[in-house]
Amino acid sequence: MAANSESFVSPRRGGGSGAAAILTPSTAINDVFKTYDAQRVSKPDAYYDALGYDIKQGLEGAKGINNLKDREAIDNLKNNVVNLQSKIYYSKQPFSKAPEAYNQYYQGKQTLIDLTSKALRDQATYEALNKEVVSKDYKYDKPKSMEVIKAWYEIPIEQRPPRPELVPIDQSNYNKIFKSFGNKGHIRDDAKGAYIDGTGNQVRSVTFDENGARRDWQITVANNPNTADMRRIFALATDKAQEAAAQQQADWNTLPADVRHEMVNAEAEDMYVDAMKATMQQKSSTMTTVNASKGGSGKRDPKEFINQFKITPLIEGNNLKRVVNLELLGFENTEKNNAIQELQGAKVGEVVIGRPQRISQVEGQPAYIEVAVTDKEGNPSLEYVPYTKNKEKVQKLYRVDFDADRPKEFRSQYENYQAPMALSRSKETTDEEYARALNEKRPIIERFNKRKKTTEAAPATKETGSKWGSYKRK
Repeated sequence: MAANSESFVSPRRGGGSGAAAILTPSTAINDVFKTYDAQRVSKPDAYYDALGYDIKQGLEGAKGINNLKDREAIDNLKNNVVNLQSKIYYSKQPFSKAPEAYNQYYQGKQTLIDLTSKALRDQATYEALNKEVVSKDYKYDKPKSMEVIKAWYEIPIEQRPPRPELVPIDQSNYNKIFKSFGNKGHIRDDAKGAYIDGTGNQVRSVTFDENGARRDWQITVANNPNTADMRRIFALATDKAQEAAAQQQADWNTLPADVRHEMVNAEAEDMYVDAMKATMQQKSSTMTTVNASKGGSGKRDPKEFINQFKITPLIEGNNLKRVVNLELLGFENTEKNNAIQELQGAKVGEVVIGRPQRISQVEGQPAYIEVAVTDKEGNPSLEYVPYTKNKEKVQKLYRVDFDADRPKEFRSQYENYQAPMALSRSKETTDEEYARALNEKRPIIERFNKRKKTTEAAPATKETGSKWGSYKRK
């Protein structure tokens, strides 16, 4: 009988014959259970995985923070975040099942990070501000600023502003320094009035002269280059210049050295001018003049000239010479107020148009007038014209005779003059260059101060051959 293809002994069934073939397990049922189990397994959840990573990494909290109040606030926040973290993790719920819990956790975590970062920044700010106040005592009131910094650092971290406002040093401290220089060029004593037959009323007003203040400052800087007060002034001026550059969006460190030097000098000069203007008392008074028939000449009282004639040193070659100076801006007799004048130059027929500034005479040389002029392009400069050629105009405008009006005391002052151990200094001169120049000139100054005194007054010479003539100085 032919074999049945479906019988238990049929070789088509495989795995043997008869009952052996029946007992061979089938893989079909296992495949069904695997599919069922796979359907019950949750899909990967990015939020849940991130949570596990956070737990594994841990939260640092107040690590590296010294402020005790900040540490306490951050550690409390860290504990709250850890509690939220634990509740979500042990609930084994994905983000889709508990979005509010996850959002609360991540928001708390971000707040913890932000607050920790702020605490570290504030700590760095606190340390930097203390150093700044100590190093810049010329700029800040140290005791008051320290109190402000301390109070700021004690404010709860959530309410604390980025940085406190430091207390600047009282301007009166610098006003006292500026006044201690004893300058008078910023004081303009104007006299104006109408005279009939030598009688009438004279109205006098004391006002501020900005140009005179700026000239005084340049002379003061030259004579006090490295004093403690001057270093404080220029340190503050440097800060002001840097702030001005920042406001103009300029990088201070990349500006040319000469530009930075000019900005610092300008700030220092403005500080001085502002101080002199703020501390000066401007006033006016009226007085009755003496009748000319009773001996009144309309000339100034000699006492007015006691402090007006000044002596400065000038080193030429190996010699030091005295220079007599008389500022003209304090002697206006009319409303001209340093108005433009026509003055005679050194050459025949030469006319110089400008504003007379001062009369000066170098020892052994003729006197000259310094005149501020402006060319067609608006560029300012100085020219020098002979005093003798313009003497009458000076007497008329300013009521002063450079030779005759010197007070009696001036002869002794001139004879016994002692030159200061200092040199004039340009804006471009470095400290090293100045020190080297002063070292070279020191023997000349010392030799002059040890000179044998005579009783001769400052000699006057003829104008012929004057080296000053009429030339410009930028």
